[in-house]
Amino acid sequence: MGDQHRGHGRPGAQGGPADGVQHILDTYDWRNSIDAARICYDELKALGKEHAPQPTTTEAPAPAAPVETAPAPQAEMLLSDGQRQGLCGHAKRGGADTSGARATLWGYLLNAGRPVGTRDLTEQQAQVLIDTLGSWNNEQAVTALKEAREAFDTEGLPF
Repeated sequence: MGDQHRGHGRPGAQGGPADGVQHILDTYDWRNSIDAARICYDELKALGKEHAPQPTTTEAPAPAAPVETAPAPQAEMLLSDGQRQGLCGHAKRGGADTSGARATLWGYLLNAGRPVGTRDLTEQQAQVLIDTLGSWNNEQAVTALKEAREAFDTEGLPF
């Protein structure tokens, strides 16, 4: 899968956020490694928070929020097992019989700009895909997979 880290160290605040962004992008092999892409994303997110405008108020700081004992509800529910099975069945009709082929198809149909793994789909995204694929015949599903592969040019990628 290639080196995920090509340099070392996290950029400081020298030179401003644009220099920091470029340094992070140059440090990790994010185009060829999913792990490196995740690390790169986390560092870019942290850099963005570092450089985000801070509120300026003359009021006293707000009291700390109470600690919650129960876990916070997830904003978007991931797809159900039934949806996952239904999607896999529809994908097989189009020839998407590997996780990589399915990820390519899901990303293409959702206009995500990248492949999206089945387990990363939300309940809503899964329902959109089920409704779309359910209305297509086998030939249309095959054509969609072919177009998805061409759109993402997934030859040689690790998924």
